Amino acid sequence: MFCTSCGTQNLESAFCTNCGAALTPIAPTANGMSAPPSAFPQATAYPSMDAQTAPGSFAPPVGKSLIKNPSFFIPVGIVSLALIVGVAMGLGGKFGTSPMASAVDECNLQDSVGADLADDGWTLVLDSAGEDEYSGIAFSDVQCVMDAIPVPADIQARIMNTSGMDGQQTDSFDGISISWSYRSSTGVSMIFGKD
Repeated sequence: MFCTSCGTQNLESAFCTNCGAALTPIAPTANGMSAPPSAFPQATAYPSMDAQTAPGSFAPPVGKSLIKNPSFFIPVGIVSLALIVGVAMGLGGKFGTSPMASAVDECNLQDSVGADLADDGWTLVLDSAGEDEYSGIAFSDVQCVMDAIPVPADIQARIMNTSGMDGQQTDSFDGISISWSYRSSTGVSMIFGKD
C-alpha cells in the first residue's frame, strides 16, 4: 500500500513508516495491486506544503527534522568559535600583542625597574639611569627596545642627539606615538603609546 501523503510504499500498517500519516486503503487496479499515489490526482510524491511555505520551496514532513544528528553541531560550533578567537588574536591592533609588550619580552625587561607597561601593553614608560639617579634601566636596554619595536632610524638619531636644553620631544610612526627627554643627571625618559 502507498502513502497518499508522501508516496512511500508501506507493508500492511495503519500509518506510513516515512511520514506517519494514516494510511487509507486504495481500491485495487485491474491487475489486483493497489496503484502508487501518482496514479491518483489527489496523491503527490512531493513533500507536503503548508500555508506558510512559499510555492516551490521544500517543507519537511510534519514531525520530521532535517537535522539527523543535532549533536554534530556542538563540536562544529566549538571549532568555529575557536577559529574566530584565533583569528582575532592574530590580527594585532587592539586584539593582539602590542609592539611595546613584545619589545619588553624580547629585551627581558618584564620585572625591571624603569620599564613599565600599562594599558594592556599599549603604553610603555622607560626611565634609564643617569649620573645622579642610579635606578632605572641601562641605555643599552633602551636601545634594545627601540630596535625591537622598531623605532625608525631617523627618530632614533633625533633621540641620540637630544640634549638637556631641548626639553621634551615627540614624534610618531606606524600608529605609535613616542615622547622623550634627556638630562645627564636623570638619564633618558621615554613614553611609547598608541597614536
